[in-house]
Amino acid sequence: MNSIIRFKLALTEDSPVIKPYKQEKWALLPDSESDDISASLKILEGVHLRLVTVLHTMSDTDYKKTFTHPGIDKKISLAQNTSLYAWHSQHHYAHIEQALKYHGSF
Repeated sequence: MNSIIRFKLALTEDSPVIKPYKQEKWALLPDSESDDISASLKILEGVHLRLVTVLHTMSDTDYKKTFTHPGIDKKISLAQNTSLYAWHSQHHYAHIEQALKYHGSF
């Protein structure tokens, strides 16, 4: 959700400053503690469908647009963010494969 928000902010504003968040604290909130992941999968599917629509309609100029990440005090282009998000998604996918392989026991 944060990724698509960052894309949309950068596409509609001039190098906006995004709001970082504390992922480790978000993971401790009650909605994250359920073993039923069906709602999360629905959110992920919907967000990815919308993000793909945005990505497919972006121009070369759009990919050069930036947002500023205050946590690292750096401007990030949407081209860079696309690469980061692709890597990040594969990283999480590998975690899921590992959890399935070892049945959650590490």
